[in-house]
Amino acid sequence: MYTQSDEHLGKVSQIILNIDTGQLVQIEVVSSSIIKFFAKNLLVSKDQIISITEDKVVVEDSVKKTIEAQEAKGRQVISEAIGSAMNKELKT
Repeated sequence: MYTQSDEHLGKVSQIILNIDTGQLVQIEVVSSSIIKFFAKNLLVSKDQIISITEDKVVVEDSVKKTIEAQEAKGRQVISEAIGSAMNKELKT
């Protein structure tokens, strides 16, 4: 998945369709960042999708900001986990 500015965001992991109409509802993307292990996969609405080809999904540039916010949350989780582990180690 890429932004309009051709920045790689990650890989499509699922396509969510409306079972009644067969229309695309959302695409789930897995971030290419290591932080992905600590953040949820991102669901991209059909309204944010610019184009879909066999090789590439292009989404609005604003999707990158959403991924960056999730990665910031992931970094916070890592930081808190390290801090907690260090506090436990200091107490023993």
